[in-house]
Amino acid sequence: TTAVAVAALLPELGRISGRASAALLGVAPFADDSGDRKGERHIAGGREDVRQLLYMSVLRAATQGQGVLRAFYLRLTGRGKPAKVALTACMRKMIVRLNAMLAAAKFAGGMLGNTYALIADGAESTLDIFSSLMVWAGFRVASRPPDADHPYGHGKAEAVAALGVAVFV
Repeated sequence: TTAVAVAALLPELGRISGRASAALLGVAPFADDSGDRKGERHIAGGREDVRQLLYMSVLRAATQGQGVLRAFYLRLTGRGKPAKVALTACMRKMIVRLNAMLAAAKFAGGMLGNTYALIADGAESTLDIFSSLMVWAGFRVASRPPDADHPYGHGKAEAVAALGVAVFV
């Protein structure tokens, strides 16, 4: 089945961050920016065999299913995104969620089995996911343009997010 193949071909899942799992699959958007020019984002690299396998699963779930991926796909295509871009975003969402579920399963399995190595591995994976979310939120806030309350912009949000990650880890 697809789940067994993904687990076999991506043994790192559950031990890496969501961003790293998306890059490992080859569905992370990479910027083509230079100076003031903002280029298009493209996917690159990754493990092609797993990406092809997941593409077929996501294609069916997004176009014929009735779950979260279909709603996400319809929302993206409704906003004018091309179908392939929307499917790639669905693949990214699926692999990031799968990575988080595996990290949580390791932690729960360690708690149930009283295995300290699994508990530590699950905790490390979970902390990695939360630190990635903190960095993402910091970048998102920092990219906002200046407003009436912040005439110099929101650039310090990056430093606050970095401090938060340092304290969190």
